[in-house]
Amino acid sequence: AVMRLRPVLMTATVASLGFLPMAISTSAGAEVQRPLATVVIGGLITATFLTLFVLPLLYIIFDRTKLRGRLASKTVVVTVVLIFFGISSVDAQQRISIENAVETAVKNNQQLGINEAEVKSAKLNAKTAFEIPKTGLFAENEDYRPSDKVGILKIGVSQAIAWPGLYAARKNYLNAQLKYAELNIDLLNATIKRDVKTAYYQLWYLQDKQILYKRLDSVYTMLFKTAEIRVKAGDVANLDKISAEAKMRELKAFMVQNSKEMTIQQQQLMMLLNQNEWLLPLASPLVKMNVATANINVGHPILSLQEQNVNISSSNIAVQKNTNRPEFSGRFFTQRLWGANDPFTGFSVMAAIPLFGGGAYRNKVKVATAEREVQE
Repeated sequence: AVMRLRPVLMTATVASLGFLPMAISTSAGAEVQRPLATVVIGGLITATFLTLFVLPLLYIIFDRTKLRGRLASKTVVVTVVLIFFGISSVDAQQRISIENAVETAVKNNQQLGINEAEVKSAKLNAKTAFEIPKTGLFAENEDYRPSDKVGILKIGVSQAIAWPGLYAARKNYLNAQLKYAELNIDLLNATIKRDVKTAYYQLWYLQDKQILYKRLDSVYTMLFKTAEIRVKAGDVANLDKISAEAKMRELKAFMVQNSKEMTIQQQQLMMLLNQNEWLLPLASPLVKMNVATANINVGHPILSLQEQNVNISSSNIAVQKNTNRPEFSGRFFTQRLWGANDPFTGFSVMAAIPLFGGGAYRNKVKVATAEREVQE
């Protein structure tokens, strides 16, 4: 083993260093040379590792006469199994259909959960449209005079209420916000399906493209070997061999580039499905997509969402207009509450009119109108 260590390491090192200029080259033709040099260097490193570690371990396993204990045998077996299991697990990739991919993406999307919580909040908020101010309890003593230092004690309740149209306008405004939240879920579902299908079909296309490249690679490899044999036999010129080799290397570069693009699409699909697992499309030829004719009676989710923004702005205008209407309040009292003799009982009604703040209220209506124009 000691005698063979130096030759093995020298062979792999010299060959790897020989391909190093090709691997780091940036001159003309580097896009073809670099992938080939990278593959060769990686293969030499892997072969050296297998020669120095895996093959001796396998020899120890099968040559049981030289084992000195069961413990050592079990340790070596576990080591080799772990090595091969790790190597094979890298290439293990699960296949998934487009339907399951869309279903998984919708199920694992966290933004949908946030939107559903927003819909729930909007539903609860819509129930507050008819919110009435708190009822007041008052106690007052009035009508003091020199001849009557006791006065009149009044205990009662007071209640304020807004213009009735304000409650209806507020209800329409909150219901419009609720519908917006619901439409936002539809838009998110459509966006998820679109993105997943785009990534899936792109990956499927690249997968079929890679299969086609592999078939062409076998053809070009055979042509190169044939040209090499014919050059040795003197049937053709060396130019045919060079041309076949160039085509073969160009195709291998295309395969490497296509493999990288597949990796990018797999990462995109992993992100959309919110899974830490490498996935591939079905192992079947890419099917033609059926593009359905758009129904003009059904609006696009984005258009529906924007239309709902206009409705919210219109509802806000109605709210601001009704805010400028009068507000009412009333009070009721009676001395019967504590059993007074000849008790006083009475009530009062008040209407609050915006006499001095009319300009501010009108400007609020103008702001709401401008917001609707922006949304339109």
